Amino acid sequence: MQAYLSIQRRKRKRFRLLLSFLLALVLCGFVQQAAAQTPFETLLSLLHEARYDEAREFAVSIAGNEKVRENNLALVEAIIHKRERRFEKAADEFSALLERDPSFTRVRQELAHTLYLMGDDDRARYHFEFLKSTVDNASLRAAYDTFLVAIRKRRPWSLSASIGFAPSTNINDGTPDSTVYIAGVPFTNENAAKSGVGFSYNLSGSYRFDLTDQWSWTLGGGLSGASYTESRFDRLRLRGFSEVSTDIGNWRVGAGISAERMFTGWRGYSNAVGPYLSARSHLGKRGSLEGRLSWAKRNYDVVDAYNGSETDLVLLYRHIISPRLAITIGTSGRMVKTTRSFTSYASVQPSLSLDYLFNKHLILHGRASYEHRAYRSDFPLTGEPRRDNSFTLGAGATLRGLSFKGYVPQINYEYHQSRSNVALFDRDRHSVGIAITKKY
Repeated sequence: MQAYLSIQRRKRKRFRLLLSFLLALVLCGFVQQAAAQTPFETLLSLLHEARYDEAREFAVSIAGNEKVRENNLALVEAIIHKRERRFEKAADEFSALLERDPSFTRVRQELAHTLYLMGDDDRARYHFEFLKSTVDNASLRAAYDTFLVAIRKRRPWSLSASIGFAPSTNINDGTPDSTVYIAGVPFTNENAAKSGVGFSYNLSGSYRFDLTDQWSWTLGGGLSGASYTESRFDRLRLRGFSEVSTDIGNWRVGAGISAERMFTGWRGYSNAVGPYLSARSHLGKRGSLEGRLSWAKRNYDVVDAYNGSETDLVLLYRHIISPRLAITIGTSGRMVKTTRSFTSYASVQPSLSLDYLFNKHLILHGRASYEHRAYRSDFPLTGEPRRDNSFTLGAGATLRGLSFKGYVPQINYEYHQSRSNVALFDRDRHSVGIAITKKY
């Protein structure tokens, strides 16, 4: 029995090595066909024949200046490290070259393949998806897809977590003033904004079952929340989903059901469950597009007036403007129907976010959104329907240079303001987040 298991392990190992070799041939073949660069191909030929000294001499001979000479020699050494299976050293060299010139597609291809060979799937996936989003050539995109599919199949699970320090000027989502006026009548506000310090946390994971080459079934869930010095303001959200998805042309389409349970002050607040549809497509140099349509039945533990249904539509478009800058434009619409018409509303929310690779140690983030809510009927005492206008501005940074064994620190700041024709629903909030994140 042990001999049989040993044979099977050797077969699996040979299969993995053969797959890596075949994928490398596919990528190199497509690259050569799509973008022939005679000097580079000559250099690769010398390296593949292990004629390293000649490759170094050739790299120097085709350099137009000292900077190009240094980059060429660094590239040669990185490829040599890769050929000799010193993958971590090769990845460091390729990363350094990419930092000098993020538009160097050849280097990014070599880095992505090296990361794949060393089993660093998250980073390999990022670079292959980046490459796929910057080309229109069908052969190249098919080559990148080959690697992405291989990565997806060899690790069917995902897990991410974060924990951080979370001070806020409005931990209870309250109104700024202790007295509010509705239709000219003063009311004492028992939900005035309170500032506080606490910590935030998030944990999520999923597991995918591949039913066929195209169809898969994914189960997932997670929790997120915040805890403060006054526990009555603590928040907790539990969520889970089950989804079946498949490929239809250039689209990945899924259908599933999701559920969530929310708590405030460690007491039940609301629950929701319902179906959803999702779709995502890479459009080459034109970016990527994804959408989600969902419906949920929501019930509240205390306030029956908010019980009802929620219908949401979310559209996101992401475009890589340059190797350092990416932009995401989004819009969402929501229709809420409750047992009371004055708490039913329709809303629209456009958003914009930017991610900028400042250097290999630092990624900067910026985001902005606006939401308009229009309620169906008159709010009590006012004689008119409630109208809310909100905007949110945020900025942050991912400090990759301070990462340790995959743990990456992040800093975020957010300002939120909401103004309503019913003063009871005015909001202001400044929030800061300092968190440590980890993806497995």
